[in-house]
Amino acid sequence: MAEKTEKGPVIRIPRPRRLARGSQRTEYYDRIALRLRWTKFTLAAAIFLFMIGMFWIYRGEITVENMRYLARYLNTDSPEYTGNYRTIYFNPSNKIQIGSYKGEVAVADEKSVTLYNMLGNATLSYPINCRNPVMLTGDRYMVVYGLGENTFTINNAISRLYSETLDYPIWGASLSADGMLAVTTNTMEYRSAVMIYDRSFKKVAAIYKDKLVMDTVFRSDELALMLSVYNEGGEFMSEIMVFNPYDETPKKLITLEGEMAMKAAWLDGGGFAVLCDDALIFFNQGYDRISTVSFDDRVPERCGLSERGAELVFSQNIIGSGERIDIYDTRGEMLWSLQTEGQILDIKSDYDYVYVLFDSAIARISVADGTMTRALIESGGKSLIRKDQLTLIVAYTQSVQMLRTEELFPEANSIAAGNTSADAGYTPPERTETTEAPAAEPETSPLPETTAELYETGSDENMLNDTGEAG
Repeated sequence: MAEKTEKGPVIRIPRPRRLARGSQRTEYYDRIALRLRWTKFTLAAAIFLFMIGMFWIYRGEITVENMRYLARYLNTDSPEYTGNYRTIYFNPSNKIQIGSYKGEVAVADEKSVTLYNMLGNATLSYPINCRNPVMLTGDRYMVVYGLGENTFTINNAISRLYSETLDYPIWGASLSADGMLAVTTNTMEYRSAVMIYDRSFKKVAAIYKDKLVMDTVFRSDELALMLSVYNEGGEFMSEIMVFNPYDETPKKLITLEGEMAMKAAWLDGGGFAVLCDDALIFFNQGYDRISTVSFDDRVPERCGLSERGAELVFSQNIIGSGERIDIYDTRGEMLWSLQTEGQILDIKSDYDYVYVLFDSAIARISVADGTMTRALIESGGKSLIRKDQLTLIVAYTQSVQMLRTEELFPEANSIAAGNTSADAGYTPPERTETTEAPAAEPETSPLPETTAELYETGSDENMLNDTGEAG
């Protein structure tokens, strides 16, 4: 008898019924599709007519200056370059200014301002006319002005954004990372007039002083300090003013007797350091003087100030090239003191390392343990620029070279720095600690009548206002 075979389950998938042409369901979907098409075309036509109408109504507002104004808000940061760096060449000049801006190399001379990418191609260039160009770079903008001239220019990586010609010469300027700008000039009534602009190039304050303003340094949009010097009774006096550009009253006034303040920098933690003619003075977050590094009749050849602290370079020999580098933290305490051979041409630092430029070498000093590494480079370097944490820029007379720190300083070449200050014949600068700020603000006196009396008065009038007018 034959065996029966069992059949598997049969799955039937129902087929959709075709809609007959002209059925009610087909007509319904056709009407919806037609309405959607008309809606799409109507919206496109309305947007087109709206744009044409706006261009016609506001055609007078469509100018190059307004296009530049809109360019302020564009993200102009260059992508990180990971290829091989090339040497960038430019026209030689004794007054050339070189910096790093948004991952590119910025070059300014008497006739032009140019940005070069890492391949050596010019990405931005515009003409200027400066006998003594000075360039400042920040995270947001770049500023170029002529020292002793009347015009300054602000640009980003795309175009020139703003330019202004003042009534009196520009003697200095300071640019914050976020784009706040302080321009130091003078007037007929005051020795110094500091104009402060916000990130939109609007003048938010004008500070008029009958003292010589030496430096203005921003910590943020709402905090800055200003150094000014004058003469009282035949003795140099310096004033440190901590202020908010949007307030009329300074936060703190500090007077330094017998000191000529020249340069300042904000430190990590909220304090700041002031370089004077015979000392380096450190202040804490409460603006109290906490330590003084006296030079003891020595004249530092170079001084580096950054958020990490300070570096002082002293010559060790009257004849010769031996030099000494003293490294200090934010409280004015000496971390390391190292003897070097060869003339130091420039010095830069970050939180981890101090970089020193010689004629044909770069040295890197570790802040943590004082070890020093030296790497040979092409001779003839003039200045050293930190592009970022991984790249250094060496500027020459008519070219710049980008160098990777990981290739310059392999760990195997590290050399111990040795004893910090016990080398024979060397006495480290004296450091004294203080807990109180010096005396109060000096008394006022009339304005000088001749240039011979330039340092013969201690008068002062401070005005911070929104109009920029002397009050």
